[in-house]
Amino acid sequence: MFQDRNTQEFILAIAGSDLRPIKFDLGDIWSDFLILNHKIPKAQYLSLCSFYKKLKSKFQFKKITLVGHSLGGYLAQIFIARLGFAVDRIYTFQAPGLSKNIKNNSLHTKNNSYHFYTHHLPKEQIFWHHFNFVQALHSKNGNKIVLNLGTRLHHPRLCLVMIYKVLKLL
Repeated sequence: MFQDRNTQEFILAIAGSDLRPIKFDLGDIWSDFLILNHKIPKAQYLSLCSFYKKLKSKFQFKKITLVGHSLGGYLAQIFIARLGFAVDRIYTFQAPGLSKNIKNNSLHTKNNSYHFYTHHLPKEQIFWHHFNFVQALHSKNGNKIVLNLGTRLHHPRLCLVMIYKVLKLL
């Protein structure tokens, strides 16, 4: 959880699956499997909701901004779909979208959601099948932003590279 010093905005960053050998988490693998099969990883979603409630009681904010990479971006989308009144906006990076069978109760999801897609090819060679398959999984409701990172990697550290590139564009 972060707070922007200038705007006082509260920002919750949600990490994606960590598949590094030292930090390997079977819960992440199971959640990824569930997402591939159009199901919600309930344990991690409920954990996010519980953490949110603790943060809300401690910091007394009205709305929050969610930022998530991969699995974290997926969880952020479920959160705004179910509890959109509590979310100012979300930013997802290389995240799968929500399956059509997941209800979206939020009226402002489309306007307040920004999805960063990455690719590694020159502009003239971009086709849907060249994207990282995780970020092409299912559909997203919101604004699409495509960045060329020059790499095929799907890793949380790339979020920092993307954020830096976006800030340079602004």
